[in-house]
Amino acid sequence: MEALTVVDICRRAGIDAVTVSVTGHKQVMGSHNIAVHADEVYDNIEFEKMDAIVLPGGLPGAVNLHEHEGVNIQVKELFETGRLIGAICAAPGAVLAPAGVLKGRRATVYPGFETGEDIEWTGETVVRSGNIITGHIHAKGRHIQTCCHYATNATMKSMKDLEMKRKSSSIEYSCEMKSHFRKSGNQMSGKWKSSYTSLLA
Repeated sequence: MEALTVVDICRRAGIDAVTVSVTGHKQVMGSHNIAVHADEVYDNIEFEKMDAIVLPGGLPGAVNLHEHEGVNIQVKELFETGRLIGAICAAPGAVLAPAGVLKGRRATVYPGFETGEDIEWTGETVVRSGNIITGHIHAKGRHIQTCCHYATNATMKSMKDLEMKRKSSSIEYSCEMKSHFRKSGNQMSGKWKSSYTSLLA
């Protein structure tokens, strides 16, 4: 859910979101035994063309991302070039903190994963600090709403066109009130196009 909610909202907003497997195989098994077919594998992605990277949490997925050398390289590269980085649940502590990109920043993470030095772990649902957005689920029964709130923040951060912002806000409102989406068309102005990478482990 933490990976695919971002992909769903981005695609509804007209953003080109690509799911990427770091296992070497396109089919990835989630922590709740749900098989996901990724768009591509890590070695076939040109990360220099990507505007953002999104790291889902869960175990052992977040640990797998941390142990993947390429993921750590790309996180640092995107950070240094000012591109958007998103991480939710355990990923801020398991991946971003060890990579050194959270130093001197506010962030949030799943309880127990508050690692690293000089990081203000706030405990908030979603925290935006510069080009980094972190989120975590802290209340039972709020998983869907939290994922939507986090995903919408990530989507709106990359948008410059007002019409796209309004659409993203509408999606979040629908999710908060009804916990599901209504299928809608992609009536976008086409003035802004971003490419997201959501990593699956």
